[in-house]
Amino acid sequence: MKLNELGYILEKEWIGLPQRFTNVDLNSFVIMPNHIHMIIKIVGVSFMKPYQNMKPETSIAKSKSNCHMGLINQTPTIGMMVRHFKSKCSYEIHHNGLNQIVWQRNYFEHIIRDDSDLIRIVEYIQTNPSNWEKDKLYIP
Repeated sequence: MKLNELGYILEKEWIGLPQRFTNVDLNSFVIMPNHIHMIIKIVGVSFMKPYQNMKPETSIAKSKSNCHMGLINQTPTIGMMVRHFKSKCSYEIHHNGLNQIVWQRNYFEHIIRDDSDLIRIVEYIQTNPSNWEKDKLYIP
């Protein structure tokens, strides 16, 4: 795939994702004309340190007993990561004077449970551009 201006914005935001979420490793990623594929590996997740991934400006409420309230689990979820990615891309797209609607309402996720599943999915992502002409939405 040859990226256009929108594609370069998506690629830049993908590469920048670990700067916002320190608990991710980026794996395969491909931008297609009508969709993207990405594999995000969550690493070093700790449910005992709720503020390690919080925004610095987030205030922390304390009760009279000096316990933190409302911070049971602040470890970022895939949903938070996808929402951040889509939001940053949309901002950059509109900030650059492009008025295209880029995103559908939701996204598809799949938990990769073992190495054979990972190998199969990485291969699918890597070969997806060569199968573009077979896509039902393909326009020559």
